[in-house]
Amino acid sequence: KPDEDNDRMWYGREAEDLVAKLYARRHPGTVFKKVNAVIGHLTIPWLTASPDFLIGNGEYWNDLLEAKTTSFRAAEDWGDDKAPDYAHAQLITQMAVTNVLDGICGVIIGGDVGRSYFPRFSWSQEFWDQIFPALEQFYSHMINGTPPDVRDGDMETINKIFPAKDTEIDLTGSEQVAALVREYEILDTAVRAQN
Repeated sequence: KPDEDNDRMWYGREAEDLVAKLYARRHPGTVFKKVNAVIGHLTIPWLTASPDFLIGNGEYWNDLLEAKTTSFRAAEDWGDDKAPDYAHAQLITQMAVTNVLDGICGVIIGGDVGRSYFPRFSWSQEFWDQIFPALEQFYSHMINGTPPDVRDGDMETINKIFPAKDTEIDLTGSEQVAALVREYEILDTAVRAQN
């Protein structure tokens, strides 16, 4: 189930504090504050964000920090000045909602603090103009209860995440399945005969 909690989700939440502490360790004088809230956009009621942290000096909170963890397989997507599109888009959306114009996507790769990055991004109207229509469309699908269309590359991504396994299903002894297969074969033959 998509909404079911698992060990990776738990680890990601628990490691958020570690990512923030590591950033503060590497940037002395930095203070971070966990947000623990869903913030709504001032003029777009359905647009919300839940930034992980505010970063500042304790008096002024001028940056967002989106804390991530990832596996070694995704390490190539991260660097001193780069983050994967999903993380960058999430940060830009948080900026749009909070009106904080700078942010950091912090990541620890494979649980190894030696493989961590904190690329900084500033508000980009151009990127937001690309993201917002997709958010509107996604929201529309949620409200209408319709799944989004499959796009080019989606199946490639799904197959990378969930590689197919050569498996056979033994249905012997299941009369109900056998009856359904016979019914399908009869209908298939009838349809082919009409064409």
